[in-house]
Amino acid sequence: MNKSALCGALLVLATGLASCSRDDAQVPEAATPAQPKAEAPAASKDPHAPLMRAIFGDDYLPAKGYAIEGGAAAEAPVDGLPLILTAATSMVLPSGDTALVVEGSFRRPADDAMLGEVQGAPIHLYLLRRQGGTWHVTRRHENFAEQNRLPTEMRWISLGHGKPGLAVLTNYMGRGYMGTWLALFDPASEKMTDLADDGDSLLIKSTNDGDCEEHCWSAEAKWRIDPGSGNARNAAYDDLVLEISGEESRRSNGEAEDAEDAEDAEDAEDATPDQTGPATAVEKRSLAGTARYVFGNGRYRLHEGTNTVPPL
Repeated sequence: MNKSALCGALLVLATGLASCSRDDAQVPEAATPAQPKAEAPAASKDPHAPLMRAIFGDDYLPAKGYAIEGGAAAEAPVDGLPLILTAATSMVLPSGDTALVVEGSFRRPADDAMLGEVQGAPIHLYLLRRQGGTWHVTRRHENFAEQNRLPTEMRWISLGHGKPGLAVLTNYMGRGYMGTWLALFDPASEKMTDLADDGDSLLIKSTNDGDCEEHCWSAEAKWRIDPGSGNARNAAYDDLVLEISGEESRRSNGEAEDAEDAEDAEDAEDATPDQTGPATAVEKRSLAGTARYVFGNGRYRLHEGTNTVPPL
């Protein structure tokens, strides 16, 4: 090969190498950024997240810490009120199952003044067991209780030796009245029913101070489960004891009408004796007392004393 041909060949080879070098330098610039694995679960601050995921599956939103019927697609309601389900409290039962209480509330549009309304929303309880590193639902007690307008309080208690129980306190306030009802449940039972419901829910607090004329009252019961008391009767659960305090007052119709006239006067100092009525004493009566309920035939029944808390 002569010198001219050799130079030409070297020139072609150098041009090709330069072209490859430029192409290789562009490869990193075109590389696709690494993506997170699709199966990685979303982070959650909910301590009950594994239990909630086992119960509700894809309807549970870990990053939100709650489940919503219809999943993420129901986050912005257009029609209806999506049901939000949030873990409230849990307890490990003697059987080894974990009992989880889930509270419901209704999601309203952001411009709705009643955002977060809970009245009529259900309360559920689920039993779960961990097997092979995975949580499984062993029993469902759905809609065993219902939310009222005010927040519902729940407490884990002992219904007897080795028998955990759940106390649910439902509050009401409206039209000058306030009340609290107590319900007791055994989460290990096959069918969860209110053990304290003897035909009517057990009222432990009642007042009508906000709408009081002829008959006024305010009473509240401190309640407790009396440890070991059920053993003597071979009862399934220990006794329920109410210690009640409060009073009620009554006045005649005439005195009530005089009081209304005085309130309607433009200035109380200008009210006449006919409007204010005579300064007579109002009849008052203590509502203090004790009531003991014993368990039999599937529910608690009044055994001693009287429940003096006035009905609403």
